[in-house]
Amino acid sequence: MHYDAVIIGGGLAGLAAAYSFMETLKEEGAHTSPLRLAILEKDARFGGKVWTHRKDGIIIERGPDSFLARKTAMIKLIRKLGLIDRLVPTGPEGRGAYILFQGRLHTIPEGMSTGIPTRLIPLVKTQLLSWPGKMRALGDLILPRGSEQDEALGAFLSRRFGREVKERIAEPLLAGIYAGDTDALSIMATFPQFKDLEKRYRSLLLAMFQSRRASRHVKSATPAQGESPDQALPAHLRGSTFLSLEGGLSTVIEALYETLESSGVDLFSGRGARRLMRENDHYIIYDDEGHSIMTRSVLLAVPAFAADALLNDSALTPYFQATTYASVVNVVFCYDNEPEPKPLPGSGFVVSRGEGTLMRAATWTSRKWPHTTPNGKFLVRLYAGGINAKEATEIADVALIQRLEEELKGVVGTWPAPQSVLPTRWERAMPQYAVGHLERTKQLRDVLARNYPGLFLAGSAYDGVGLPDVLKSGAEAAQMITAYLKNVKKQEKNSLH
Repeated sequence: MHYDAVIIGGGLAGLAAAYSFMETLKEEGAHTSPLRLAILEKDARFGGKVWTHRKDGIIIERGPDSFLARKTAMIKLIRKLGLIDRLVPTGPEGRGAYILFQGRLHTIPEGMSTGIPTRLIPLVKTQLLSWPGKMRALGDLILPRGSEQDEALGAFLSRRFGREVKERIAEPLLAGIYAGDTDALSIMATFPQFKDLEKRYRSLLLAMFQSRRASRHVKSATPAQGESPDQALPAHLRGSTFLSLEGGLSTVIEALYETLESSGVDLFSGRGARRLMRENDHYIIYDDEGHSIMTRSVLLAVPAFAADALLNDSALTPYFQATTYASVVNVVFCYDNEPEPKPLPGSGFVVSRGEGTLMRAATWTSRKWPHTTPNGKFLVRLYAGGINAKEATEIADVALIQRLEEELKGVVGTWPAPQSVLPTRWERAMPQYAVGHLERTKQLRDVLARNYPGLFLAGSAYDGVGLPDVLKSGAEAAQMITAYLKNVKKQEKNSLH
């Protein structure tokens, strides 16, 4: 079998790359000769971590449950797929959340949803911080700028706001996104906006205050160019930080699959790649059964450790192995109705360091996403695991479920046993962006460009873990593949003359 491009990995990055690739070919129309494209996915299903479980009208996300509305790549794709009318915002009862600290639930201070204080009064009033901790947080107002070099996210937060803000507020809110250790995660690869604010304003508190003041002045103004992400959405979606879809996030995966299949893309599930070799100006891919596929170009939309195994190149291994992975697990409890005593208003809670629980967070899914539970059912989603919490991923399902149920009751009270339980384990699922990640990724891609022309990388291992980031990574890789193939064909044409 011979292709112009083969994508290894049928998660969102791989599917988005294929969609972008085929979209470009359609736009160029008659100016481009037909190109053959295939996707190899080792699992029986496509979608990677995007995995929606549907049963009896109940919708359970076994992977991510939503995406950030302000990152527009996902919304643009959904619009192109004709799914814009199926977007749903967070429910009105699911707004607000808590932090479990010293055995009690504390409201996340207003203006601190990102872990960075933006309002003085809520900061002063919160019981999450001691008075010395509050005074230390206000020290950000007078501290000088730090170095512009990359540093650990935890070091940055401690330097600007002190240890209490970092450990009791910022860490539970931010570290959960990566299931990581803030003392090891690169700030430039995770929250570069914090570093940028320090560079521009010196104090992050001053930057936030000025930003809020400016936003009040321009609320009624019309943007000079184009539409803001919020204005581009239907009215009922505006103002929602997160978005999902009526039928679950797998709706996007299913639409991508159908579109690619009808466009002539060869989609192979249950067929993993075992080895990748370069031979002259082509690549040969050997699958799990020993069959070979020849292609001009390759996109590796797989985890870093999988790419490392495929290439088996000692010059590349240090780059790939610099990205380690955390294993995580989530368990969904389904109740016949909202249990008594009713949980506090809001969408759930995160857990601060030192609580001694396997549980790292809990979401009242039925409040946050009302479309997921018909007929009064009530879903609760519990999260465990992470880079420094391996016990949750090592014990058996029965013991894990029992432990999490006990820990949940310790927070909300004596609830009845759930009607059903659905655990989902994700082994080596969350890439850890260590300090220097962006520079290492650039160096890796530079080495590939020199030694493996026509081979490209995409996915959460490199360019961000959120769904819009992963999608954008795949789409940008597709543009590089297109440019590479154009150049190859041009060189072939010139060699004939």
